[in-house]
Formats: sequence, C-alpha cells, structure tokens
Amino acid sequence: MYKEYDISENGVPHLENIDLLKNSLKKIANEDYYNSLPINKRDGEINPYSCHGDLARMRLIHSSDRKEIIRLLKKCFPKITFRLTGFFIYGPGDYLSEHTNSNDPGNTMYITYATGESSFSYRFHPSEEFIKTEDAIDGITLRTFSLNSEGPFTHHKVDCENGYRTSIGLRYVQIK
Repeated sequence: MYKEYDISENGVPHLENIDLLKNSLKKIANEDYYNSLPINKRDGEINPYSCHGDLARMRLIHSSDRKEIIRLLKKCFPKITFRLTGFFIYGPGDYLSEHTNSNDPGNTMYITYATGESSFSYRFHPSEEFIKTEDAIDGITLRTFSLNSEGPFTHHKVDCENGYRTSIGLRYVQIK
C-alpha cells in the first residue's frame, strides 16, 4: 500500500509495481548518498507568488540515477504520459519555501519516499493557513494537484524534519 493525497480532486493515477519503486527510491534515501551530492541552496526573501522557492536547501539526485527512475516510472504508471520536473533528495533540516510553479502549469504528481518525518504543505491563497500533509515513513506517498499559470494557485512548500526524503516531480496526462 501507499499513501496518497488528491489535492485538486482530479484523481491519483494508479501505481503499479510499488515494491520496485519503493526499493529504488529507498536505495538513494540515505546519508551516504545525500553527502555525495553538492548542496543546492537559495537564500532569498520569501515571495508566496514565486515560481520557485526563494529559500531552499536540498540536493539534486545524480543524473545516472534519474535515468533508472524514469525507466521504472514507465513501469509503475503505464496509463499516463509524463514529463519529469524534479529529482530531489532532502536531508535532516532541509526545506523548499512556498512557491507556485506557475511557470510550468499542468496536472502535477509528486512521488516521495521518506525515512523520517517530512511533509508537503499547501494553500490556495497566502492569506490562508497551510494544510500540512505528512509523508509515509519507509513508504511511498503520491500527491496530485493542478498548477495554473494564473490564479488560483496551489502554493506549496516542503520540510524535512529528520531522516531523508526523495522527491520526484512530474507533469502528466492520464490515459483512460
């Protein structure tokens, strides 16, 4: 089983071969792998309408592992066509501040595997409180939502309190 959040209420594509996906992401969600990668860090003033988080601390999954993950995702989601948009690993205390991804609209899915406490929070307007969704620990979490180039936006952010969190982002079209 896996955890899923259907934020825009458009449905969540069915995940096949969950154990293959879990084992692949689990291999890279660890201290040694994380420490072998350069830090991707941004320090800026938070703007809730930013396309990308103005404050960030995470690392990018190595390009050789991305190719394996893409091949695997085709087996795990055979009924969708997709384009990958993010390959991240977060360590203890890492984060990505509030942003909209309004420069890349479409149906969005984030696939995560976490070894500790981490979360994805969202809201539809900066005046609202964030809705926090927690990642499954030692499991797969799927989150789907819509991104718009103009409002209303899905403002979202990531926090990794402890452990390691791999996150794969994609834009997809569901084939029925």
